Amino acid sequence: MFHRYKEKTEKELQAAVRIQAAARGFLARHQAVVRLQAAVRGFLVRRAVQKLHLLISSSLHQLAACAPNHQVSSILFEPPAEVKI
Repeated sequence: MFHRYKEKTEKELQAAVRIQAAARGFLARHQAVVRLQAAVRGFLVRRAVQKLHLLISSSLHQLAACAPNHQVSSILFEPPAEVKI
């Protein structure tokens, strides 16, 4: 059976190995960059959600403090009850 690599010289095989190693290195670096971007994006989203949560909770506490004689709706502080259909 004909084997296509038998006709290749040692120099050509070494060149092919170098090209393949360079391509794999490029792909590995690209994957690392994508992972880093995802980590940074996730960090930024978590930070934005945390800031929003602090803003909302401080606003609710200010609302409760401004109206001590008024009953504040329990909707603001309690999770919604489950509805059965």
